[in-house]
Amino acid sequence: MIAQSIPLIVGNLIFAAHLLRFYGLIPALIAVAFTFTLLIRKEIVLLLWQLLFTAAGLIWVFATIGFIRYRLAEGLPWLRLLIIMSLLIALAVFNIFWIRRKAFRDKFFPNN
Repeated sequence: MIAQSIPLIVGNLIFAAHLLRFYGLIPALIAVAFTFTLLIRKEIVLLLWQLLFTAAGLIWVFATIGFIRYRLAEGLPWLRLLIIMSLLIALAVFNIFWIRRKAFRDKFFPNN
């Protein structure tokens, strides 16, 4: 189960780092503490993780747009930023679908 959860944990920690940088310590700590909900074997937990990564993806989309607009206005390089932020968005989308996989659900709910 731990190996199946690695993409979720990595994505959540990256999201927590983003929250720490732009929103402060409390939201970042909440995001890190959210990792421990993977120990609860309930369907609602998987839904909450999907909602987390949906929110993370949307936040990264809007942050990307803001960062790119700023860099374009200042005449700064922006392509590397776009690539990195696109990878973060792709990770969030990947994790949404990773949770829906049958193999992940079979590991998450071993008695079903």
